[in-house]
Amino acid sequence: WTNKWKRGKMMVSTLWIKLYSGYEYEIRYHPGKANVVTDALSQKERVKPRRVRAMAMTIQYGVRGMT
Repeated sequence: WTNKWKRGKMMVSTLWIKLYSGYEYEIRYHPGKANVVTDALSQKERVKPRRVRAMAMTIQYGVRGMT
């Protein structure tokens, strides 16, 4: 399992290298403490907020009532 994972990861890395090889760019690392907004935005929310879930249910019931 580990070898397959490493091989797959290497293939993906190779594809990214080929994709960006024709461009001129610079990659800069910003530690999480210095880049708080981006760090917070990149973290996926695990639980949907109740308000959004309730709104989705209301819309769904409203659409069903129209038919």
